[in-house]
Amino acid sequence: MDPILTDSASSSNERLTENGYDPLKSTELTGNSNQGKKAQIPVCITALIACLGSVSFGYALEYASPALPELQEHSAGKLQLHQSEAAWFTSLIAIGGLIGAPIAGYLIDRIGRQTSLIIVSLPFVAGWLLIMYAEAVIALLFGRLIAGIGVGMSSLIVPVYIAEISSAENRGTLGSMNQLSVTLGFLLGAVLALKLNWNYLALIGLIIPILMAIGMMFMPETPRYLLAKGKRPVAIKQLKWLRGSSVDINGELYDIENNLDNGQKMNISEFKNPVLYKPLFISVGLMIFQQFSGINAVLFFCTYIFKEAGFDDAKVVNLIANSVQVAATLIGVMLVDRLGRRILLIYPALVMAISCTSFGVYYYLQPKTTTNLNWLAMLSLFVYLVAFSLGWGAIPWLMMSELFPARARGIASGIATLINWAGAFTITFSFIYMRKSMKNYGTFWFFAAWNVLAAIFVFFCVPETKGKTLEEIEQFFVSKKSNTEQSD
Repeated sequence: MDPILTDSASSSNERLTENGYDPLKSTELTGNSNQGKKAQIPVCITALIACLGSVSFGYALEYASPALPELQEHSAGKLQLHQSEAAWFTSLIAIGGLIGAPIAGYLIDRIGRQTSLIIVSLPFVAGWLLIMYAEAVIALLFGRLIAGIGVGMSSLIVPVYIAEISSAENRGTLGSMNQLSVTLGFLLGAVLALKLNWNYLALIGLIIPILMAIGMMFMPETPRYLLAKGKRPVAIKQLKWLRGSSVDINGELYDIENNLDNGQKMNISEFKNPVLYKPLFISVGLMIFQQFSGINAVLFFCTYIFKEAGFDDAKVVNLIANSVQVAATLIGVMLVDRLGRRILLIYPALVMAISCTSFGVYYYLQPKTTTNLNWLAMLSLFVYLVAFSLGWGAIPWLMMSELFPARARGIASGIATLINWAGAFTITFSFIYMRKSMKNYGTFWFFAAWNVLAAIFVFFCVPETKGKTLEEIEQFFVSKKSNTEQSD
């Protein structure tokens, strides 16, 4: 029941040995601790700068929580948002994500991962400028839509870029920094909302992607992309810089090139091949379950939830909730390369199911009792956020960047990201109406059922990728195909 990528690792080492290279002597494959710690500095710096895109991602999502109540007040004047406009204000960023995902999938294969990250800043800047200088509701809505394109692009490009610059030993940790940065964006928005109004919050949103674009101009393109484009000398130079001059890169270089030699130019008809449709099925499944866990509904409407629960200062509660999320994500970053992906998906999904159930119980009992149950609402939310942040925030994006072969990574990641944002739009737009038709308790019980299904899906369908190179993961699906054909 626990599909582990073991066959691919042994086959990879056999190929290296057969060609005169001993993987046991390679620092890259054995992970010499003294050299490894020094070598991690360049790749960590590169990942941190790329993660400013994820900070922008999280900040843009959080923006709706403090800005929406202000924009619904009469004092907002001609910018006042009514209920239907408020629903669009929160959900248009997801529609932007739907547009941005395929654009990003196309760009990373055409112009590269690094250049694509620089271009991500453009829709962010344009969107925030529209919001800052809005003189009509339509400008606010268009600003959210365009900023959403940047969100969709960064949600795909950042994890792919980090996965391709990372080694097998630290890919889980660095890849999880993507989600940690998203939560830091949420936290930054929540902190600044205590002192700034919606207009000045938009100004801060403008600055972050500009800093990312400037920083990425000095960062390398991924060696895998350069090798795929036939730029071997530049790829070797960049790989040496990322790994450190004292680290032997021959094993990693050989493995990348060997898989690139086996690959061909991507054709959409290749998705009939189980080598591609199986990882696509897994990645899309994780994206669907991530969204139908209810996370964006909870985060977008966090302030409203606590206002209705009777808390006087909902912004402070929102700040505390985001702080809990950051702390839990940080723990997840430290655990993902130790415990693996599957454990951090299965058990948190079950905990999320329990917390959504208890949240539903709170809403069910609240009008029927005089007992103060506010503690149950807070406990349910915080437990939910901890569980989500430990695994389901980071790992679907991490595995999206791990599962696909290099030649399909752009288009396949674009499809998975598109599905993710389609789910985000569906949940965020319909959440207000779900609460009316299904009541609050029914809505959270609905999410609880989806979280149980998520745990079942991971248990039966998702392989463990901890400690495996991207090439070993690709060979796993190749070997699974071969085994199936032989059994037939």
